[in-house]
Parts: sequence; structure tokens; C-alpha cells
Amino acid sequence: NNVEDMIYVSSDHAIWMGLHLGGVNFLDLRTGKIRSYQSNSSNPESLPSNDVLSVADYGDSLIVRMRSHASVMDKRTGKCRPIRPICEYLEEGGNIRIFLCDRDKNLWICKQNPSRLAKLSPPYNEEIEYTANNTKEAYFPNEISGMMQDNLGNIWLASTYDGLFVYNCDNDCFASLGGEEIKLR
Repeated sequence: NNVEDMIYVSSDHAIWMGLHLGGVNFLDLRTGKIRSYQSNSSNPESLPSNDVLSVADYGDSLIVRMRSHASVMDKRTGKCRPIRPICEYLEEGGNIRIFLCDRDKNLWICKQNPSRLAKLSPPYNEEIEYTANNTKEAYFPNEISGMMQDNLGNIWLASTYDGLFVYNCDNDCFASLGGEEIKLR
């Protein structure tokens, strides 16, 4: 995993760290105090697993991705609730390479084998899966290797073989930097 996926620095001078087999740790830089959040089989609202792969900001919460689970964790209480569509996909043996929580609190999930993109909008009960649906049928980014949101709100995909793509929410499509629009859904 990338280190940048496992560490989140918040605007209120705190560091959230996802730890492989160590759960989630919180470091308050103002006080130097550390809090640890771990899986506890007797507490259904604790992390379901200590095998944390990434953390992402979600306002008053964090999105925590583990090897076979994904949860929304309240930053104040540490209480977790599962994100069902992601958990079901992971339990079926699926592999999530990358995910992003955008400024509208949508979760963008890059699934692998084959490369597919899904979007979950709050409260994360249903997902919309995006696949290429244009005249050049198979021209959707293969091997999505990165995903980010810029300060204008655009969602960018980096592909190992196909270059960069940007999502346009107004017309629900991705466009490659080569200029070709790809209608999705």
C-alpha cells in the first residue's frame, strides 16, 4: 500500500494513521496525545479488522478500508458502521485498488480484474457502476493507477496504459486528455 493512503493529516492539526494489523491511530499534534482504535469482537461498533489499508477524510468521520471490510468511523467516538456494497464486493473476493471520497461525500471505487469504476453516494446503500458505453466499446481506462480530486472538484483518473481522464459531472462522462469523450453508465 502507498503510505499516503494510510496517513491523513486533518486541518485541525491531527494525524490519522491506518496501520497494517494495528487498526487506526490518532495523533493530536497540539497535545501530543495518541488514541488507538482497534477491532474488538465483543463490540460490533468497533473496527471490524485491524488490517487497515487506507484512511480518507469524511468530515466528522473517516472512511477506513481494510482487507475485507470498509467502514465509516466517527472521529469523536471511534464507532464504525459498515459500507455494505463495498463489504459484499470484498467478501466475494473482489479487489479494490483505489478509492476516493470526493468533496460531495461520494465514494469513488476502482475495482480490479477487470478495471471498473463505481460511485456510492451517501448513505452508501447502493452503488452505480461505470463501464464504457461508447462507439469504441473497450476504450475505458485499463489499469487505473491513481485517482484524485482537484481544487475545482474534477475527478481525475490515471491509467497505466491509457493516460489521464477527467470526469465531467455535468454530462456524466470521462474525457481523455486526448480529447475523446467517453459516455458512462
